[in-house]
Amino acid sequence: MHKGLKRTLAVFISLLMIATIVVCVFFGYIPVKYDYEVGSIATSDIYASRNVIDSYQTKYDAVLAKNSVKNIFVRSGSESDDNIKNIKSFYQLVRQSRALLLDEYGTPVDDVTPIRDNLINNVYNTLDYQMSEEDAMSYLTMSYYSFNYLEDKARSVTEILMMDLADKDSLDIQINSQLKAIFEEDDSFSSYKDLLNRTMSGIIRPNAIYDVDATNEAAENAYNMVMEDPVEIQKGTKIVSSGDVITEHSYQILSDLELLSDDSFDLLLLFRVLLYVAVVSVVLFFFFKLRKDKLNIDFRIMLSLIILFVIPVLVSVYVSTISHQAVVILFFTTLCAAFIGVSDSIILSVFLLVYMWPIYSFDSDMFMASLAGIVICASLSGRNKANSNTAGLIIFPTLSVSIVAFILNFLNGSIRNDYIDTLGISSLSAAISIVAAIGLMPIFELISGSVSPVKLIDLSQPSQPLLKRLFIEAPGTSQHSMMVANLSDAAADAIGADALLCRVSSYFHDIGKLNNPGYFTENQKDYNPHSVLTPAESTAIITAHIDDGVKMAQKDKLPKAIIDIIKQHHGTTYPSFFYKKALEEAKLKGLPEPDVNSFRYRGEVPQTREAAIVMLADTCEAAIKSAKTTDLVQCESIMRKLIKYKIEEDQLVSSGLSFNDIEKIISAFLNIYSGQFHERIKYPE
Repeated sequence: MHKGLKRTLAVFISLLMIATIVVCVFFGYIPVKYDYEVGSIATSDIYASRNVIDSYQTKYDAVLAKNSVKNIFVRSGSESDDNIKNIKSFYQLVRQSRALLLDEYGTPVDDVTPIRDNLINNVYNTLDYQMSEEDAMSYLTMSYYSFNYLEDKARSVTEILMMDLADKDSLDIQINSQLKAIFEEDDSFSSYKDLLNRTMSGIIRPNAIYDVDATNEAAENAYNMVMEDPVEIQKGTKIVSSGDVITEHSYQILSDLELLSDDSFDLLLLFRVLLYVAVVSVVLFFFFKLRKDKLNIDFRIMLSLIILFVIPVLVSVYVSTISHQAVVILFFTTLCAAFIGVSDSIILSVFLLVYMWPIYSFDSDMFMASLAGIVICASLSGRNKANSNTAGLIIFPTLSVSIVAFILNFLNGSIRNDYIDTLGISSLSAAISIVAAIGLMPIFELISGSVSPVKLIDLSQPSQPLLKRLFIEAPGTSQHSMMVANLSDAAADAIGADALLCRVSSYFHDIGKLNNPGYFTENQKDYNPHSVLTPAESTAIITAHIDDGVKMAQKDKLPKAIIDIIKQHHGTTYPSFFYKKALEEAKLKGLPEPDVNSFRYRGEVPQTREAAIVMLADTCEAAIKSAKTTDLVQCESIMRKLIKYKIEEDQLVSSGLSFNDIEKIISAFLNIYSGQFHERIKYPE
């Protein structure tokens, strides 16, 4: 199929998938609705289908908070200044009266009463403070030093007090507190503490004034704070009991939950679903964009994944009406992991779970149980797992779902019936999903042209006809293939590629040599038939094993992934031995140099990491065996030269391998050879 047509078809099918998901989520998310009015009698218990804001209660609490705000007072600068001035004025008046206690000759006057009364009148008229006769006499008769001390403390305390807010309720307390601290520190004048306290309490007025704007603003803030932190009704909360009268409060909650009947089409809900699916789809698109080089998904596999992606969504529309605890997503996870691997399967399964979540009314318990099942299921059914066909693939994901469901019920303090329902439904649905996936795996292999771990394990058995023929008819090639399998398996593990596919493909990569096994050095003993052939004839026989291998694989119905590796494991390189031989013969005969392209393999460069790994393993194994060395340093040197040559010949440009991957591959190869070159102790005869 043409590349442009494939892309157009892929876009169309993807849009169709998204449209299907939107329809499923929309109809799956629509809750049961009730035809009630205020004053109606509820005929059944109604529970909150999701978390919702209680707008009625929130508004009530907000108005209550607004009206509960106390009046706000602020410090008045003018009042503060007046208080400081009044204290100064008071002591000036007292000082003036004290000056009258001595006549013009410096002799104390006989009668102080007129001076006292005059002081009281002056203080009252000037400061509106009714001073007692006892206090007036105390000020008039105290020592000069005591008077100055009291005046100094009165002024300093007043200035301190007026720097802060002093209302009528706290002013006396603040005055007393300040004076107490002063006279405790210096008790020489403690007898005047009460006098000074009465004076300041009588003269100093509160400097706090009512602030209308600040009070109104505080009231609005209190209202807004409640509205911004609304009362929330949790999912599962009982809104109305059967037989209850529908009040304005409960009616508003039902309206907010969209549980009241409405004949009109819910465009708002459709818009919300569209927006939700669109956001998830955009994130999914960017995931594929970032992973396109690593994924390299075949077109048929992509179509199969889309079908697998939609099936759980369709099933969930029905299953969610039975229980929100059903775990059906493991059907997709099992097959997806078999097609494209563990990590990508987990990520795509999480995306699918997010798509399906609204159908289950955003049930967090279902989400967490499904998430645990996804991780365990993908890990066990991944393409590079040899145990994916065991009972463990069913048992362990089901067990993980059950354990998470149990823990969540325990944390939520559920009753016994909830435990039974949740554990039973979640574990049963998880097991059925995995069994269905395993049962349908051959069908999806046929549709996608991919190969599952089950199929690969079956192909790896020595009784497989082609492998059996290879072992009998070309034992050297069979041994070579086993070593290539060990190398490629280790390398794939090192870089996170499909190790099982690499191993099994290595078994089959040289099956084309079965047509002429004696023409390949690993199968030769004493006679080399190439000694009587021209370089061109030898090259034709050698390079033909690619086409012959592809034909044999197709005839034996091997998976496309293995056929592709057979086709790509030599890339477009050429047998250098025979080309150099042809160059030498042409030079001796005085002929022009032969065209190197006529010596190249008729394959294609590796298109996947797995194909590139098999190519490198095949090349390195043949070269190291030919070099007959057991020195790891020399082996590494040979490997690096060969890989450098492959890079220079552009054989790895489409493989997706990075330089970091290549270093890991070399390290893995050397690790295998270090085990192979290990010498055993010599046994006694």
